Amino acid sequence: MARLADRMAAEDIGRVPIVERSTMRLVGLVSRKDLLRIRRTARAAEETGASYFGKMLGEERQADAQVVSAED
Repeated sequence: MARLADRMAAEDIGRVPIVERSTMRLVGLVSRKDLLRIRRTARAAEETGASYFGKMLGEERQADAQVVSAED
């Protein structure tokens, strides 16, 4: 997908036909909007994952601190 997006941007192409290689039959189209939607979804997932793991690490640190203080 990244190569397709780069080529579309470089050649100022808005839509690319997707064909079945063996029959050259049209099976779909990819537009810039499609690529942007995929990127937006991927970015949202990355941000959600980062915030989730950041929260989990913070919770683990608090739990470790409580264990240390409980043992003293």
